[in-house]
Amino acid sequence: MGNELVLHGGGLDAPLPMSDEALSEVYEAVDRLIEESINNGDPETAIAGGKALIVAVQLRGVALMRLLYRLHTQWEKFGLSESFVDRISVEWSLGKKTIRRYLNIYKAVFENDDVPDALLPSLAEKPVNTLERLVRPVNENKLVVADDWKRIAQAENDSAVRSIVRELAGTTKKGRPPIQLHVYQDGKVYIVEGTKRKLLMLVKNSPKDLQDPLIAKGYNRFLRGTGAIEI
Repeated sequence: MGNELVLHGGGLDAPLPMSDEALSEVYEAVDRLIEESINNGDPETAIAGGKALIVAVQLRGVALMRLLYRLHTQWEKFGLSESFVDRISVEWSLGKKTIRRYLNIYKAVFENDDVPDALLPSLAEKPVNTLERLVRPVNENKLVVADDWKRIAQAENDSAVRSIVRELAGTTKKGRPPIQLHVYQDGKVYIVEGTKRKLLMLVKNSPKDLQDPLIAKGYNRFLRGTGAIEI
């Protein structure tokens, strides 16, 4: 089958039953694409694998998000002048907002140390729209307790997850829009409250800065500590 990654199921926003073994198999197939691209010094293998994945599963769930996230974290190794988002947007015909949406979801849920490993297969079954509900409470440090993640993993449907998220957000004063920090690709941080938006600071000069391990650690700590959202 070569580099083809074939999954079975519906569209990206539909549930996909997935056992521990199935999730592990998907991850291994995606990781092989990334490793081959790194060994070849060229992202084409991973990009071609992503195209096959889109055709096979119609933008199907966690496997595509993992491929996007892992390729994004390795992008600077290829020494290309074009940004990851620009290249993938063209190659896969995905909107840039959609790409960033998938990156944020995967990071918040599947690259989150607060999530017990045993819950990952159950979370992988959730529709993407449901998983997206978890990004804000994670970034606002309101979803950090293992018991809350267990409740979400065991929730029967999107409505149940929405109720849990609303409960966790209960500390926000009713009727007043929450304050958020948005971090853009150029490192500019904006403070956002409703329709108001102001430049607050600069946290990095370019994506290449994050190749420095110490800067990358500091940047990730900034995101987790402030609840800032990458845009």
